[in-house]
Amino acid sequence: MVDYSKRKLYKIGQLTELLDLTPRTIRYYDQFGLLPHVKRSEGGIRLFDDEDLEIIKRIRRLQKEEFLPLDVIKDRLFHRTPTAENLRAVVVDGAASIEAPYRDTLSITAVPFTVSFNKMVIKDYGMGVPSAFWQKMEKRGLPKIEAPSVADFEQCYRGLAKTGVKTIYSIHLSQTLSPCYDLAKQAAHRVSDEVNVVVIDSKSIGVGQGLFAQMIAQSIHDEDSTDATELLISKLLPLIYELYTLDRLDYLLSDGFLKEVNDGQKQFLNKFLQFKPIIQLSEGTGTLDIYSCSKTRDEAVAQMIEVLEGEIANRVKYIKQITVEYVYLYSEAKVLANELKKRFPGTPVTLVEGSSVVATLVGPEALGVGII
Repeated sequence: MVDYSKRKLYKIGQLTELLDLTPRTIRYYDQFGLLPHVKRSEGGIRLFDDEDLEIIKRIRRLQKEEFLPLDVIKDRLFHRTPTAENLRAVVVDGAASIEAPYRDTLSITAVPFTVSFNKMVIKDYGMGVPSAFWQKMEKRGLPKIEAPSVADFEQCYRGLAKTGVKTIYSIHLSQTLSPCYDLAKQAAHRVSDEVNVVVIDSKSIGVGQGLFAQMIAQSIHDEDSTDATELLISKLLPLIYELYTLDRLDYLLSDGFLKEVNDGQKQFLNKFLQFKPIIQLSEGTGTLDIYSCSKTRDEAVAQMIEVLEGEIANRVKYIKQITVEYVYLYSEAKVLANELKKRFPGTPVTLVEGSSVVATLVGPEALGVGII
């Protein structure tokens, strides 16, 4: 579990002691728009982080040393331009799970993975799994996946540059799971004379990666300044948290993976592989770790909810959005989403189908939850 004592999330009383300011002054700064993206707990209590602390220090310096009024300070710190949305864009790889309405409304561009079963080839843009995928999986096990090439990323970046985009935030799944981040960095170097590409390792996959990209794209859509958007990036990256519960692991026996074992050993392994693991992405590393195992899916889902409650309590009940990701298990995902709505009233809870890339990584039946 993440130790948020290291993150220094402050309530307003703690912040006033550190800065020798009144709560009224800090609230006024917030209301005036000088503290963009201030967090709020589930109960609506303002929560501040080290970025907010530094902004307030800068405000005080500009007031005392240059005698600037707040409207001038705001313009200096967070200059907005009416064409900001046209100058910046978000790119993801096909591992990011983003609901189609958000992808379309926020103009997020996806560079696809290639997913192949022998002669069947799917270009996976992260928009769900075609029915043919499941039919093939039933017969042949998991497919092969291939990351986009440097040339694929380069083509995407140059295409956006031709439309007038000046800065691209290219957001990728954890580099411990895929070479996408490194390939995108190479492509960014190739196009540096045309467009500024900021390549970001989200240290997540699927639902966590998608939630993060969605919120950055929303900031651009809302015409936040570049400084405000990049502040949001630094604030959100440490807050991505996701869990998966895998419904089955018996696909490991497919394609002759364990064909050398005898029948007695295979029966034992089949029983062992029926346990439902809960997998989390380790804090700050982007690696997958097994958190625990349960005997049934219901037990695994119940424990996953318990883990989420502990995580949210540990971050002073701050939560902006919950998204439930499903791989094949749509009905089960709806039940989980409804339960989370009851547990966290007032917090948006959405559903998204995992991509073929996610399905290949976590198996043919799985549920995931991502929060920011």
